[in-house]
Order: sequence, then structure tokens, then C-alpha cells
Amino acid sequence: MSSILNTISTYFSGGETKKEETVEVETDQLPPEDVVIQDCNNCSADCDDHQNYPSYLQFDTESPLLGSMSPYGRHLMISTAQCDWAERIEEDEGTLAAELSAMIKANPMPWRTFITNTSHIPTHSTTVQCAMDVIILPDNIVVGNVTADDAQTIYDVFVKRPLPEGPLEDVKEAFKSADLKELGVYPNPYESMILICSHRKRDKRCGITAPILNREFDHVLRDLDVHDGEGGTTVLMVSHVGGKCVMTLVT
Repeated sequence: MSSILNTISTYFSGGETKKEETVEVETDQLPPEDVVIQDCNNCSADCDDHQNYPSYLQFDTESPLLGSMSPYGRHLMISTAQCDWAERIEEDEGTLAAELSAMIKANPMPWRTFITNTSHIPTHSTTVQCAMDVIILPDNIVVGNVTADDAQTIYDVFVKRPLPEGPLEDVKEAFKSADLKELGVYPNPYESMILICSHRKRDKRCGITAPILNREFDHVLRDLDVHDGEGGTTVLMVSHVGGKCVMTLVT
């Protein structure tokens, strides 16, 4: 575990293991220096602190992560309260992910719009039965009371909206003229989110490694006394994200 995190940190921080030139990235995309840890992968001592991945899983630890995923302008994260989904969520007929994907494919934006399902349990959907929350970045908002029938409204009001140039100072004011029907719009309650791919039906390795990563992040966050929940950070399981990454950090 620490070996993987150390490899990622070494690559991003320009260590000797970097093998090829990459595009310049913003400072907030680089891991803080204080998270770079000593590699304990070859330690022979018994250790209960870090669970190893099963030996039968094979990983590419040489290819660079940076730039392996196509950049995107907006990210919609659908709260399904599940950890696994149909192999291709964009083809899972009747779901919000599939409905939105079809609309975006037919009428794309100038930027890439990325859709994932997540394990997040809806907390802002209280007046519509079986409704979901949709967390939208970089707008940094949560839309509540969303069902698959609201796909057109989500597309018209939120997907087509120009990308924000800065934080929304007043969320209610920003959407007061929109026809939201029963939808509610709220500020994103999390300071940061850690997204781990657990999409087993898409890649078996993700279904196996996600629980291990989840426990590891939980332990580390507790050790660092990082607040878990609203006003702090949250760890979520998500559907396939593409690229070579096994996780995405969103702040």
C-alpha cells in the first residue's frame, strides 16, 4: 500500500523514478510533501497496519499516472448508495446516468462532461421517493430530489451552464430563475472528497482493491485527526473513471 502511494508521490514530485516529460500541472494537483512516506513494500517484518493486495493481482506500476485520463470540464456524481453498478453505466437503461449520457452524447458541451455513480447516501433528497443527490463539480453544489425523470432538467439547468470562473457565493441566488421543479440546490458540504473506483463489473481488480484502499484511507484520516463528514472530508466508492488511476482526489 505505502509502496503505491510512495510511487505516485515520487512521480508527481519529480523524483528519480520519473521516466518521461509531462505537461506542467497546477500546484494543487501535487501531493503535499508531508504525505510522502517510506517504502515498506520490501519489509520482512509482520505488519497488521497495512493490508497487502492479493498476490494474484497484477498491476502496472511503471506507466505514469499523470495525463493518463482525458481532462474534463464538469463532473456529475450520482449518489446511488451502492458500490457496484452495471458494466457500463451509460448503457444501463432507465437510470439517471444513462439518460444524461445519451443527452450529452447527442448535444455535447465544448468541454467534456464526466458522469460517475457513487456510494454516497443521499442526504438532500427528502421529499421525493427513491430520489438521489447529484454532486456537481467544479460548481461545488449538491442537487437533491433527483430521479431519472429529471435528466432533462439536470441537463438544461446544470450541464449546459457555463463553467464557473470561481466559487458560487450564493447558491440559491445563482439558480433562483431556473425551473427546478422539486429539485433543491445546496452548497457541497465537503471540504474534500476521496473517490475510489470500486466498479467490479467493469474491472474485477477495482472491486478487490477498493475495500482495501477504503480501510487504509480511513485509518490514515483517523490517525491524522481529519474530520470525516460534512465540513470535512469523505471517502466514496465510484464507478469507472478511466485512465490508469485507481483513485481520484478532489478538493
